[in-house]
Amino acid sequence: MMHFAKIVKYNIRIRFLLLLRMFGNELAIRGALPHYFVDYREKLSQDPRIRYTDRVYPDGTWVPNIFQFYSRVYPKLSQAMPTPFKLVGDVRQDETLAHEALREAFCNCLIHCQYRMLEGIVIERYQDRLYFSNPGTMLIFPEDFLEGGHSICRNGILQKMFIAIGRGEHMGSGADIINKGWEVNDWPDLEINEHFDKNDDRVELTLWLKNSRVETRDRIKMEMGELPSITLKEIAEKLNLSVKTIEKAVSKMVADGEIVHEGPRRAESGSC
Repeated sequence: MMHFAKIVKYNIRIRFLLLLRMFGNELAIRGALPHYFVDYREKLSQDPRIRYTDRVYPDGTWVPNIFQFYSRVYPKLSQAMPTPFKLVGDVRQDETLAHEALREAFCNCLIHCQYRMLEGIVIERYQDRLYFSNPGTMLIFPEDFLEGGHSICRNGILQKMFIAIGRGEHMGSGADIINKGWEVNDWPDLEINEHFDKNDDRVELTLWLKNSRVETRDRIKMEMGELPSITLKEIAEKLNLSVKTIEKAVSKMVADGEIVHEGPRRAESGSC
């Protein structure tokens, strides 16, 4: 009976902490989670003297719970999304698949975060990409996440809260929703990485914006022109893209007759 009571008490505490993160005030959050920190950094200037063009972090001017952080940051991130004019009946429709993908990526970052670790959540917006980083490790293999249909939620109550406020309706779909939103804009596939450290295990998701398929092709052709024997892996490293993205672009270029394939079709040693 005592053991059961301890389990109930523990579950109540966990639910309380999750509610605190989502809707609590800063003093209460800091008391329960001393290392809690959320940080949005906007880096849109080409001037090296300007560190940030905008920033949202716990600076004392707002209540830095998860709900407030999401509400303040999502509109800033969504400015990077295309908003074509479209009418549904007589109502303007500004939402696109890219917006759904963005919400999925942002909510995933907040929901799957390990909030008890020393470092906090970091969201960054650049001219050519969006970057999401949260403490913790993935609960499924990255390959399963990219495949879609696999999901283990670290903070299930937070997930339900986001769904209750009309966000995160596609959570658990893995990369499917994100990839669909990016494909319609000819943007490269998402890149997800895990970094393991004694004090700061971290999951990082990068969504590329301005490397459209045409731009990527031009850069690939430039690299091939300078070094015809270059491998796909070497091109990926030079362009800071995944090998999968380069393989897809090169296959399309071959199919369209832009380049002629010669030699083995391998990322490690093949050349085009």
